[in-house]
Amino acid sequence: MTVLLLVAFAAAVFAAPVEQVVSFQGKIVEAGVPADGTRNIHFYLYNLAVGGISLWDEDHIGVPVTAGLFVVELGAATTFASAGVDFTEQYWVGIDVAGGGEITPRYKLTNSPYAMGDGDWQVDGTDMYSLPTGKIGIGTAFRTRNV
Repeated sequence: MTVLLLVAFAAAVFAAPVEQVVSFQGKIVEAGVPADGTRNIHFYLYNLAVGGISLWDEDHIGVPVTAGLFVVELGAATTFASAGVDFTEQYWVGIDVAGGGEITPRYKLTNSPYAMGDGDWQVDGTDMYSLPTGKIGIGTAFRTRNV
């Protein structure tokens, strides 16, 4: 009986949809010193490196910052799909820390966020791979900013 329950639980876990978020890491330096504590950070997504109107935006309130470093998941509060962002074109992230205005230049998204594209996955024994129409990407960018 226990084995059947575990199998049913495993099937339910694997059937769950993949969360459409982008992991984003950064470093906040204030007056030359890495920040500590929490910060309110607002993120914007643009399809232009400079100018234009943001296509998507999201607040992250009380983000833990240690030795200047922070990690957030973009799209966790405001989905990209709700703004029509499907990662089929190049995007840039604008960042505003504690209402100080958008930091320039914007950060160009690469690789990992584009792994969210629709792809057909196939399981072959114990290996899973994307068919040629799928998108794949690895890595997370790390950017240092003085604010």
